[in-house]
Amino acid sequence: MDLTNSVEFTFLQTENNQLESLFVKNGYYYTSNYDLQNNPNLQYICADETDIVYLQNIVSQLGYNCTVNSYCSFTPGGEFYTINGNNTFDANANGCDTSDENLPNLKFNITNGTQTGSIIANQSGEYSIPVQVGNHTITPILENPALFTISPATVSVTFPTTISPFTQNFCITPNGLHPDLEVAILPTTPARPGFDAEYTILIKNKGNIQQSGSVSFAYDDAILDYEIATPVFTTQAEGLLSWTFADLQPFETREINLTLNVNSPMETPAVNGDDVLTYTATITSDQTDELPLDNTFSLPQIVVNSFDPNDKTCLEGTAISPYMIGQYVHY
Repeated sequence: MDLTNSVEFTFLQTENNQLESLFVKNGYYYTSNYDLQNNPNLQYICADETDIVYLQNIVSQLGYNCTVNSYCSFTPGGEFYTINGNNTFDANANGCDTSDENLPNLKFNITNGTQTGSIIANQSGEYSIPVQVGNHTITPILENPALFTISPATVSVTFPTTISPFTQNFCITPNGLHPDLEVAILPTTPARPGFDAEYTILIKNKGNIQQSGSVSFAYDDAILDYEIATPVFTTQAEGLLSWTFADLQPFETREINLTLNVNSPMETPAVNGDDVLTYTATITSDQTDELPLDNTFSLPQIVVNSFDPNDKTCLEGTAISPYMIGQYVHY
């Protein structure tokens, strides 16, 4: 199915079909607008880059062996060639071998000189790219490229000169020793007076060495009551929860999920719509972090009386401080 020229469609329901490929790269950003159940033959989805992660999550949940990328380089149903491989993290810098772990979710940029696109490897570190006749150049993309060496740094393949499928594995090796941790708070439900509010604390190793340490979460105990956390906290004080973590690998992200109950307008102190709840998460280790600005994350959350599922919220607040200019923000 090819919908690349259908720029006005906003919802796609394709249950119980025999689809093999789906082209939806039309410049429109979707959220929760695809129903792809019972399409076991679906092998390839070409989409806008903003939709890749969302669609990859859908096909993974459905158990499809399906490639998702933004590189719409072949005609649906036409002849194509395949570039595939896996990605390995060489933590001990002695060359990639079977003892090393696969590196999941690595992003690649792809170009044939005219078209460009991207693809994200799966959770097992494997990738597969269908392409047409011509020369195609693939380049791995890292968030902190200066901290790692990638071998090869790029690869170019020409079809049909090269036999398909062409397999190219990538080996990622630490470049020096660079500790860099990041923490963020994600509200997974709205905060409403008198109801539970759920949050996810994300801890991420953006550096190139294994790290252990602790993460803390501070909240206003006068208007918020702790309910539950997974994993269970290591220590608890009034308005402060702390967890320890060990052996956080480079590229690894872990989650802490917790639930707090928000005071109602009838409680003292009262919480009402448009009040602002403030949370702070801090991550530390015994290493000196090279980019300490993202070791602390503050979340100002506006209390609402009703929930709009289409709301998009910048987690850094309605305005950012000067030091955040040029940095990533969270939505």
